[in-house]
Amino acid sequence: MHQQKQIKQLTILFLLMVLDFSMVFIITDLSSFISLVLGWIFRTNNILLFIGADIVQLVGLVLTAKYVPDRLRSSLYEISDLLSNGRSILINSLSIFITVSFFAIYYTLDSLKNDDVMIVLVFSFELLLFLIITFCFYILIDANKKNLEEKRLRQNRTMIHEFDHQVTAQMKDIHKFRHDFQNMMIGLDGYINANDMSGLKHYYERLSKEWELVQPAPGFQGELKNITDVGLQNLIYQKYMVASTEGVHLLIEADDKIPTLADYGIDVIRMIGILMDNAIEYAKQGNEKKVYLAIFNNHNAVQISVANPINSDDKVNVSHLMDEGFTSKGDNHGTGLNTVRNIVESNSKIDFQIESRKQLFMATLAFEL
Repeated sequence: MHQQKQIKQLTILFLLMVLDFSMVFIITDLSSFISLVLGWIFRTNNILLFIGADIVQLVGLVLTAKYVPDRLRSSLYEISDLLSNGRSILINSLSIFITVSFFAIYYTLDSLKNDDVMIVLVFSFELLLFLIITFCFYILIDANKKNLEEKRLRQNRTMIHEFDHQVTAQMKDIHKFRHDFQNMMIGLDGYINANDMSGLKHYYERLSKEWELVQPAPGFQGELKNITDVGLQNLIYQKYMVASTEGVHLLIEADDKIPTLADYGIDVIRMIGILMDNAIEYAKQGNEKKVYLAIFNNHNAVQISVANPINSDDKVNVSHLMDEGFTSKGDNHGTGLNTVRNIVESNSKIDFQIESRKQLFMATLAFEL
């Protein structure tokens, strides 16, 4: 998927460059045609050719920045990310500007070689336009940096909110455990005071079975330790507890050390949380109450897959699954997948694939390192 995005971005970039250079020659020919029609002299025609081409290009850049459609603008942002952000856009635009200037000066200098004043005016005008365009792009790049900084601040606020939410949930769990522990001790005290050893034995066996339901399976803690991202590790543990209370068995595989995904911020937690919630919700209603989580370090990317068995009579329409508001059955797989898709589309370094085969539904995210 990421390779397809790169091909799409490079294709758009190539078409834009062809369009830019086509406009250069169209402007040049149009200026010459107008000059010939009006019957102006050859030298004046060359000056107007030079000045007209630069002015039209400058106006075109301003109008493009102001009125370009949102979809094309988002594609341009993806291209700018692919080609070292704003610097590549600046270099590309200035190279086009220099191309226009080269043709204009080439056609102009021969007729102006005996007119020093006009040559000075031409180069002064050229320098002025160069400075104006450079200043405009500096403002655009600075504004883009501010937008990125605001986006980071919003992400940080979201992360803080999510962290507060997790801490609150953990405090509630601790409070619930203290309350349950107190009740268990009261129950034990009752059997001991009554010297009811048979009742105490049955009570202990019942507590042991309940404890096994929320205890991680053998090897779970070891797999969890391979995940160095604390936020992701905490999320998986909490989802394990949720799955256990719903009677769903969560199986995790993370054989290698998994590096942190700090560059992706809260997006990792949001997307994995959505996928695991959907899988647990479906599994608790299905015949086989299992959820599989596999995390692999492929050196250049971290791949995270969430899967769950599906009933043979269920048909999951993968092609429509990520449409907004679409769900396959009740509040199952479709829930939140549109959010996942939007996050993936906003970041070219994330790949997302879903598939349904052999009575198994699987969603896979890949994060470039």
